[in-house]
Amino acid sequence: MKKTLISKLTTITLAVLVVLPVLVQKAQAAADATIYINPATISANAGSDFSVDVLINPLDHYVTNADLYFTYDQSKFTLTSITASATFNTPLGQSVPVTPDGTGSYSASTTFGAHISAITTYATLNFHAVAAVTDSPITITNSTMVYADNSPTYPADAGTNVVGTRTSGAVTVTVPVDAAAPVLSAATPSGALATGTTQATVGVNATDATGPVTCKYSTTSGTYDSYSDTFGAPSGSTYSFLATGLVNGGSYGYFVRCQDAAETPNVSNELFIAFSVANPVIKNTSNNDDDDSSHKSKKEVTKPRTIKNSKKSVKIGQILTQRGKKFSKNTFVNLYFSKFGGTYYAPVKIKTSSTGSFMLTYKVNKQRGTYSWYAVDTKTGKSSRKIYYKVK
Repeated sequence: MKKTLISKLTTITLAVLVVLPVLVQKAQAAADATIYINPATISANAGSDFSVDVLINPLDHYVTNADLYFTYDQSKFTLTSITASATFNTPLGQSVPVTPDGTGSYSASTTFGAHISAITTYATLNFHAVAAVTDSPITITNSTMVYADNSPTYPADAGTNVVGTRTSGAVTVTVPVDAAAPVLSAATPSGALATGTTQATVGVNATDATGPVTCKYSTTSGTYDSYSDTFGAPSGSTYSFLATGLVNGGSYGYFVRCQDAAETPNVSNELFIAFSVANPVIKNTSNNDDDDSSHKSKKEVTKPRTIKNSKKSVKIGQILTQRGKKFSKNTFVNLYFSKFGGTYYAPVKIKTSSTGSFMLTYKVNKQRGTYSWYAVDTKTGKSSRKIYYKVK
């Protein structure tokens, strides 16, 4: 009787010893697959595109699908698209972050009845680098799940989350060495537009070795950062905006600067786009040489026109005021400013007061040297004398 009992206890004990290792193995191995970013680190230039792969190592599991959750800093780079892999080619859903450090998600599975049992690309994340940054992570969060089906090694895996390790990646976005500013050309329009023109497309061609640029404009000369108006989205390398409210006899001018992805603005080659709208041709039917208006016009023609600088010399960053008086009243003058080296920009149009005066004030941002300027009365066509000032 005792022998039988001992025999039964021995059988039970052996059964427990056989079952327990299997249970322990299952508990340890049920969550040991890995999902990770490849390459783990990547370097990209500001303004360029880059991609990283998300890979799954099933480690003997039969992986069939996954739910990927990830975060990144959108002020540094933005997600442009997610590309399905050849194996996980059945996307089940996708969400892209809409705020910095927001969470994006992507879910996909293998073709029905298929699985992976070796390292396989799950999906490709495609990004655009916005600004310079060092080691900004693309983080696979703990919400990410990797699901498996039954396999010979793990016969009870069906529908089970088997991920054990989630490994993130880091991106370094660098500013490319780029001393060359964008090249500006093909400015339009120019010259005199047809009488009756009320609006015109103002455009410039801007090209740069590092890729896309941003172009801004202003009616007064200044730095790129001082310009408040930005051109519309480019068509190829042409940037443009619509100038409205044009009138017959009007003269118009816009200073243009562009900046590339490396944040290199064109400093010395500021472009000036100048054009006008023609006046209608009016035939003079008066033969009276003693007409009062004729005498008045002759009187205005002979007026002395004077211009003046507030300082004979000025430092970079200081304020310079330039004035003019004894020009035609309530009309316009065209101001011609010299470039570094002696040539002149296209004219800047400014309106005179009821006394025939004008004033222009701005912060000096020119290379050191001597500059000149003069004014032309648009009504009489007469010019002032040329005067000089020095930037030191």
